[in-house]
Amino acid sequence: MKEFFGDKDVKEYVETLWGEVFVVVNSVIKLTKVFGFDEIGVIPNPSIDQMLLTLKVAKDMMDLVHILDQNGIIHIQDTRLLINAKQCLLNMESIADAVKDNNKDKYEDARVKLNNQAQI
Repeated sequence: MKEFFGDKDVKEYVETLWGEVFVVVNSVIKLTKVFGFDEIGVIPNPSIDQMLLTLKVAKDMMDLVHILDQNGIIHIQDTRLLINAKQCLLNMESIADAVKDNNKDKYEDARVKLNNQAQI
């Protein structure tokens, strides 16, 4: 196992965070009803490359929701939820990048930021 620093516990922990991040993201998707579906399905046991690709798509979706909200096309009652989801995605992306780059210090920093973030 090359990914996740060769550590099964890190892999399981990152996969747990992965699922938790998408709980937050999916709450925004359900709230907005913009995309015609209620949630993004979470890939079980994703590779780092699958994580990074899915995170990019989810970040683009949250950016679109933010733009639609700012332009008055949709109205999000609690914009903190949207901002929190975007930050979760950024922190999760930092974790995935750190694992891909085999950078344990960067991983630890991103992990702490995500764990300290509200609603995760």
